[in-house]
Order: sequence, then structure tokens, then C-alpha cells
Amino acid sequence: RTIVSTDSTEIAEIAENSGAEIPFIRPKKLSGDNISIIPVIRHAVKYFQDQDWNPDIVVSLQSTTPFTSVKSLDEGIDRLIYNKHIDSAVSVSEISNPHPFRSYSLTKDQTIEPLTKYTNEKFLQRQDRPLAYSFTSGFYIRRTKLLHNWNGQDFCLGKEVAAIVTPEYESIDINSMVDFFLAETILNNIDK
Repeated sequence: RTIVSTDSTEIAEIAENSGAEIPFIRPKKLSGDNISIIPVIRHAVKYFQDQDWNPDIVVSLQSTTPFTSVKSLDEGIDRLIYNKHIDSAVSVSEISNPHPFRSYSLTKDQTIEPLTKYTNEKFLQRQDRPLAYSFTSGFYIRRTKLLHNWNGQDFCLGKEVAAIVTPEYESIDINSMVDFFLAETILNNIDK
């Protein structure tokens, strides 16, 4: 089932016309830019449990990552279905620039200092640095029981998190006009 949780009647209408279910308009306490996705998902899961529908797995697909593929989603879902010890699956992509080993913070005097104990200039060439990955924000696939036991202190992924490595273009996360222009350029040139 494809469920859209929104506080917008306009978005609800568009989603419904596209074939999604809109069983409720999200309450104000779960609306706005500062609300984490986890309470929103818990709200939806609770709603459906009250309707006697208890999904084993919940897929959260982020609308700001429009290039997420069905192939990547299917791979993540399969990891949970066929590996009972896996708690969740997330989309990740390789971090190439800037690499985390090249991350610094600024002091009060506007000079740089290492951000972590791993920050160093040991690896002079990009290709010598160890591979590193980050969440793409594309999707989070969780066993529903994680949501029931969530303590509000973490990202509700459990102990065993499967990484679904996605192509770089799938990791485009639109949060600014620069991101939008990059996505538009990819869309206009993909498969050409």
C-alpha cells in the first residue's frame, strides 16, 4: 500500500489523483519543517493498527530524492524479507568530495582544526583515501517493531542496518535551489 502522510490538502489531492491513499490529514503537532520523519511514521502506523492492519515492514520514501529507483527499493525490502537478523535498510552513496577525512571545524579565531580524530592530511590523493558512505535520504526501510520501541533518541534503525549502495545520481537530495538545478540538469540529460 502507498500511503501519503501530509498536512496539506493540496498535496493530499495530488497524491490521491496519482493513486496513493490519503487516510488522514496529519495533525499540526506533526507538521512543519522541524518535525522528524519518525514520529510521522509512528503516527501513520498507529492509525493503521487501529484499523487492524499491521505491516511487518514500513518503507519511508523521501520526496526530496526523486531519482530513487525501484531496483534500489526492491533490494532494500528484499534484504529485510530474506534476512531476519536485519533491522532496517537505508540508501547510501559513496562520499567522494569532500571526503570525511578532509572535514574541519572553525575556531573562534576562524582558523581550522580537525573535526574528528580521523581528520588528517595523511592521504594526499583522493584515490588513496578509504571508501566512505553516507545516507542519501532516499529511503529508510524499517521493521515496524523498531517504531514501537523507539526511544526518541536515535534514528530508529536498530542494530543491524543494511546498506543499499545507490548510484551517485540517486543520491541527489533537493533541499536548495542549487540542488534543484542539479536535479533538473540530470533529468534533462539522463538516458540521452
